[in-house]
Amino acid sequence: MGKLKPIEETGLWKVIVHFMEIMLFLMSAALASMVFITVPVRYIMKSSIFGIEEVIMMMAIWIYYLGGAYGSYEQSHINADILLHFVKNKKAIKVISVLKQIVAIVVFGAFGYWCIAKYLAWTIQSGGQSMQLHIPNWVPISMMAISFVLMTLYELFHLYRIFKPYKPSGTEAPEAEGEEVSAA
Repeated sequence: MGKLKPIEETGLWKVIVHFMEIMLFLMSAALASMVFITVPVRYIMKSSIFGIEEVIMMMAIWIYYLGGAYGSYEQSHINADILLHFVKNKKAIKVISVLKQIVAIVVFGAFGYWCIAKYLAWTIQSGGQSMQLHIPNWVPISMMAISFVLMTLYELFHLYRIFKPYKPSGTEAPEAEGEEVSAA
């Protein structure tokens, strides 16, 4: 039986990351285009595009939360790890990194649970819709739920990587005892 590929090299992992990148690009371009078109229509032509504010608001919510999930994937979200700049002990850095990941997992997991079990369920049950286009309210909220699940999974993955650093396939370098620990 062959050696299992690291999760970063699996097709599902690559598809999810690629999907997020494409969706963020397309939605950002569409959102900027809609705002660009709305301004002259509203202020020069003294008219409006029916329902565009609802679409802009929904897309902004999707971009915001999907961007949060992508930031969690690439660990580029804002964090308060200034302590790691002052600590030089490798074991202390590892403990701080583990605690940081655990806090992130608990927070994202709690928000994900609340968003799915309470907010999304209530929104679906209430059957609310937007005023003009009658878009179900669960549509933008679904991205919140998906994003919190992705954030939790990515933080779990990063916690795993603290203990088992990633080595791309084909690089079978022996581990040194003094190997540096990733503080991210």
